[in-house]
Amino acid sequence: MWGHDAGVKWTLGQLRHLVGEAMHLRAEQRMEFVWITHFPLFTVNAEGRLESAHHPFTAPVPDDIPLLYEPNKLLSITGQHYDLVLNGVELGGGSIRIHNEDIQRHILSTILGESLEELEHMLKALSYGAPPHGGFAIGLDRYIALLAGRGDSSVPIRDVIAFPKSKEGNDLMTRCPVEATSSQLSRYGISVSVTNDVKVAGDEILREKDGKIQSSH
Repeated sequence: MWGHDAGVKWTLGQLRHLVGEAMHLRAEQRMEFVWITHFPLFTVNAEGRLESAHHPFTAPVPDDIPLLYEPNKLLSITGQHYDLVLNGVELGGGSIRIHNEDIQRHILSTILGESLEELEHMLKALSYGAPPHGGFAIGLDRYIALLAGRGDSSVPIRDVIAFPKSKEGNDLMTRCPVEATSSQLSRYGISVSVTNDVKVAGDEILREKDGKIQSSH
């Protein structure tokens, strides 16, 4: 009756922040970092199906590898993925990848029921032996917004982003996206077929934008 478990938790988390700010329990203009490391490897989606909590290439912690072969214990497996949070805002995240072919094949096919047809090349590469590897990425815009606000997590990234986009996804500073030139298409071996109706409509949109930009100046 309360909805999907993940949605309820997210809503309660936002409510927690709101109440904390209203009662002045959250310190302003401070940088509080925290690493989130104990994530489940699998979760159950709204349809009741098992899915990866992060992505299907995330490695489980070594102690939980045997649990991959016990169907009733899959939800208790901890994954090697992590988030860096600053003042309640997720700055970045990453994971340690699976580098064992047998484990990767078992998770994709047996546990998640995914087709391996388009992934056989990756599994074959893993079969030759691969070292443990992982990755981590930071959302620089979010970090700059927090720095600009001196820790205030309410500062939106649109106030600091270098090239803000319109609602339609257009960059008004560089007038992108634009139609690719024939030399650009040729360089990457791309062939594009556009009907006259579509091209005329696109030209009209560009002219309309040009008019708005010129009138604003």
